[in-house]
Amino acid sequence: LDAAPLAALGYAEVADVRDREPGRRFFWKGTPAYPTYHLHLVTLDGARWRRSLEFRDRLRADLALAERYDHHKRQVARQYADDPAAYAEAKVAFIDAVLQGAAEA
Repeated sequence: LDAAPLAALGYAEVADVRDREPGRRFFWKGTPAYPTYHLHLVTLDGARWRRSLEFRDRLRADLALAERYDHHKRQVARQYADDPAAYAEAKVAFIDAVLQGAAEA
């Protein structure tokens, strides 16, 4: 992917995401502490693609789970209002628990 067109639109790539997770590219726009836009690009039918769709499908199939996720996201958004990385990690922990079949996600 040539990221120059995204850079021209004001997006910056988070390079360590690409290094940590092959098949995924992450861009943001805004300030480093408070990005206003996020853009996730993943390889079509890659592991991240399938993981995202599986989580989406589970939320669509279980309204109670979707409501728990909504509550969780709001809670960690308040808790980590000044730490976007910690907020993201807290969401990932919930998603991992759901995808691993934990009953108390």
